[in-house]
Amino acid sequence: MIGLSERLSGIPALLALAVISLALAGCDGDDGPAGPPGPGGDPGGQGPEGPEGPEGPSAPGAGGDIVIGNGSRLSQETVDAAGRLVAEITSVSVQSPPAVEFTLQTSAGGNVLGLAPNVISFTLAKLVPAQGSEPAQWVSYINRLAPPASGSPQVLDQALQATTESGSAGTLEELGEGRYRYTFATDPANVTSPVAVSYEPDLPHRVGFELRMAAPGNQIFPDNPVFDFTPATGEPVVPLARAVAADANCNDCHLRLEIHGGPRVTVEYCVTCHNPRTIDPDSGESLDMAYMVHSIHLGESRAEPYVVYGFGGSQHDYSEVTYPQSPLFCENCHAASEVTPQGDAWQSTATAPSCGGCHVDGLLTGAPDGVTGIATYAYQHDFGGPIADGTCVNCHAEGGAVGGGNVSNHLAGPRLAIEVARNEFAFEILDVTSFAPGETPTVTFAISNPSDGTRYDINADPAFTTGGGVATLNLDIAWPTSDYTNEGSGSATVDAGAPAQPVQLNLAFLQANATRNADGSYTVTATGSNADPVPADLDGAIAVAMEGHPAGDLDGDGVYTDRLPVKGTVFFPDTPRRNIVSIARCNDCHESLSLHGNNRTDDVQLCATCHNPDSTDVRRRVGFDWDNPSPLDGKGEESVDMRFMTHALHAAQYVAYGFGNRPHDYSDLTYPQPLSNCLACHEPGTYYGSSDDRSVTINTGADRSDWRDDVAITPTSAACWSCHQAAPDFILNPLRAHIELNGGYLPSPTDTTITKEMLESGSSSAYIETCDVCHGPGRIADVEIVHGVF
Repeated sequence: MIGLSERLSGIPALLALAVISLALAGCDGDDGPAGPPGPGGDPGGQGPEGPEGPEGPSAPGAGGDIVIGNGSRLSQETVDAAGRLVAEITSVSVQSPPAVEFTLQTSAGGNVLGLAPNVISFTLAKLVPAQGSEPAQWVSYINRLAPPASGSPQVLDQALQATTESGSAGTLEELGEGRYRYTFATDPANVTSPVAVSYEPDLPHRVGFELRMAAPGNQIFPDNPVFDFTPATGEPVVPLARAVAADANCNDCHLRLEIHGGPRVTVEYCVTCHNPRTIDPDSGESLDMAYMVHSIHLGESRAEPYVVYGFGGSQHDYSEVTYPQSPLFCENCHAASEVTPQGDAWQSTATAPSCGGCHVDGLLTGAPDGVTGIATYAYQHDFGGPIADGTCVNCHAEGGAVGGGNVSNHLAGPRLAIEVARNEFAFEILDVTSFAPGETPTVTFAISNPSDGTRYDINADPAFTTGGGVATLNLDIAWPTSDYTNEGSGSATVDAGAPAQPVQLNLAFLQANATRNADGSYTVTATGSNADPVPADLDGAIAVAMEGHPAGDLDGDGVYTDRLPVKGTVFFPDTPRRNIVSIARCNDCHESLSLHGNNRTDDVQLCATCHNPDSTDVRRRVGFDWDNPSPLDGKGEESVDMRFMTHALHAAQYVAYGFGNRPHDYSDLTYPQPLSNCLACHEPGTYYGSSDDRSVTINTGADRSDWRDDVAITPTSAACWSCHQAAPDFILNPLRAHIELNGGYLPSPTDTTITKEMLESGSSSAYIETCDVCHGPGRIADVEIVHGVF
């Protein structure tokens, strides 16, 4: 079939042919038949040679080889075909200066040829061994004395900083087939400037490099390769001489941690410069990896802001970083493995600056050296005098030391609550009967102790009977599983006007009505204020969820006042709800996603029963409405639908009111990776629209208990808009027009001309979304293509 655009594009050609035909037909007389061709003429003389044309862009050659230069002459087609380059250091010679051999290939295995010397930079460092409680440290042979930038605080007149050596400083040789040799200009046996660095050939040494190319080649810079070796023997050091944090651990949150404009992406390359001898002259702060990373990740919780200055005096203020989990989980960055053999070194070492990155309120910094800016450190506790750096493990060793070891000291607070909840409690829904429309469900459930297999007694065990109402336990019944509405649950009147909430059987109800079975489980029928909780006209299936937090005694004083965030669970007696989000992916960043006072933990399906398309925070915005909106966001209520809320929250475009009418303003949230990475949360292929999706309420209308008069956004538009609303107006306005041109509806929250009933029935044909025509799987603007999901 010929497309409309193809048919239209052919009209001018047809008109031209018609004009030519008419012109020929207008000549008088008959020219007669054509005569025979005449003899060929003599060949003319050779013309002058033309000027040489410009060099064409590089394209993949045989086997996918590319000529890369400095990256600027690559075509986008070549860049796309090459993919992320793969770099490997294959050997280092021990002559002085050293020479390093390496290979460069495309992701498909083609050779990278013609590398320009000025786009590659090298590091060269030695590893000074651990001394007492001081861990081993990298010392760079390549350094500079950096002055502060104008306009910065200029705390120091200058400071020592490890740096890199440009490939144009030494000698870069191309050996063929993607192989290269670089001979350093720096001779580690004779480093006297800007400061002397002693050569210790018996110690492990490390070389590494980066590629900083011009566009479009800057899109394909490789992960930084490193190579450890001992100069005295010429032997490589395998595994790496020191590796304490795996790149994969960083990238669980960051996707791909690209620093300094891009080409520095691997931890073991970064540490060769970010060592204790690298100081920021603008702020006076240490740029040592341990101190810096601890300081950055504590972010807004740090007693003093961590502010440093980069190239050109650009300020980097990390006091607003919102770290999404407890910083007590040290092993989420540091764990021993084949890749990181020293990943557990944190358990047995302690220094004032590495600990002081987080515990900065006790860190004491001595007077900096006048040349290098390097300072000595000590630590001041709440008692006694300052403790000199290097003696911390005298008190903080594992095994009964007076100050407790690092492992035991970090097993506290929220981390301890999470560990106890995981190890000692498991919620189970074993069966649900009588769940058809018009029936009253009967649920069999249990709370087990995974450590010994026993089951808790909710009427006897202190985890559930403690005074003061600390413990909670709820069974929630929600419907339909296609996309929850909970219509008929009575929540809008029973629960002080909360729309679209499930039926809830709380701990007091369960303690009074649940029957304990011989195996320690319980059976309860959902009687009470909702004698027949499943509506007789329900078209769909129900879900039963179990959530809450038992009480714990974490300090062992016999008083159960701690909330234990036990993982929730959801049981589908019939048709399950689609599963589109991975809680494991959520917890790559969050460790344990526990909300609402630890009541709802680590189960997205549980969250969706309440956070559904018909639900808003209207009940919690006491004192605010659409005539008197909240000053935080200018709204009288906000959707708490899972898709809308989660996208908007991570885009820092969301305010909601919670329990106690407390506002939760996420406009300052810092998200550590691109918003376009759908796979950060979603299971593969689950980021497309579904025919079951409901439009998303943004104003519950005059009757909170009836969704039909609501103002709502069409479903796919709600998912997209909630994230893209962060864009500037010059993007946002065309985006709105694009959405509405293709059947989306983005109303003003107080515009009641189109109701949710009209959207759900399809009676307004102008608002039937056609997003999947272009953005569906395999289409021209597939979500995976435009978001770069691969």
